[in-house]
Amino acid sequence: MAAGVGKTSAMPSFTRIDCKHFRELQETAARIADSNRGFVFLGYYASSADDPKPPRAFVTGLERVCLEIDNETLDQAVVREVAIVREFMRRAHHYLPDTPRDDDWIEWLALMQHHGAPTRLLDWTYSLHVAAHFALFHASRNSDGADLAIWMVNTEWCLKSSQQACTAKGEQVQALSKRPFRRDTDPGASRELLSGYLPPCVWPINPFRLNERLTLQKGVFLAPGDVRRSFAENLTALPGHERQTNLVCLILPRSELHRLGEELYNANVTETTLFSGLDGFARSLWMSARYLDLQYLRSFRDLYGKAEE
Repeated sequence: MAAGVGKTSAMPSFTRIDCKHFRELQETAARIADSNRGFVFLGYYASSADDPKPPRAFVTGLERVCLEIDNETLDQAVVREVAIVREFMRRAHHYLPDTPRDDDWIEWLALMQHHGAPTRLLDWTYSLHVAAHFALFHASRNSDGADLAIWMVNTEWCLKSSQQACTAKGEQVQALSKRPFRRDTDPGASRELLSGYLPPCVWPINPFRLNERLTLQKGVFLAPGDVRRSFAENLTALPGHERQTNLVCLILPRSELHRLGEELYNANVTETTLFSGLDGFARSLWMSARYLDLQYLRSFRDLYGKAEE
């Protein structure tokens, strides 16, 4: 196992740890998280060591759409977010029998993220196996032959440092700071998060009412406080960002793709179990095709028993 410190121009300091196989990665993650249960995971492919930009995994959907529309700036991110949320709220009732309360914007954002709309939220998970699945998914589709990357971030550091950053700027964040999540604090936390006045900070959040995907994937969101800056810049602005122990990147070599895929398949961590409905099952076939039983199958006629003469 080799460890080192990685840096980019907009990223906080982080520790990179190279693991030979998934079992070693599991043991390393457990050792890091053993002293602090606040760690959550995100799986993606590994960026080039020479790439000065933050990894694509650290770019929110709202960032992407604003950068594309507004000449690579986030100057209009606040008003674009309002417009996107408003449009979703106006039309969601056509598709859903049950929608969030009008003032529970955190649940609205979670619902939007669930259905693929651009939001300020980044998907993380409490499950290392779920993160490993997404690392496998993204790396296997990367044409540059990238390794797998599983990021770990200390959410207790995010929470306490965000409280500190907001207090220093005179911003009250009483509802956002409350734990555990409660139904009656969602509207207040929504107003604080989307006020447009928060300094750069990063909040671990979930709505009180978890949607199906959050439940299946043991999901949690990290939300930047200032969308006029990138997620990576919000993270870098937190007090203590220079401590490499708060952000860790575990690397698994690409040569372990198929071995990891088989282990996750046998553990039933697939698109079928992580995404509900026929879409999830259909997507799972991209990975499970390698492990399906081919014995006695020669052509489609074998699906119907005796071939017609």
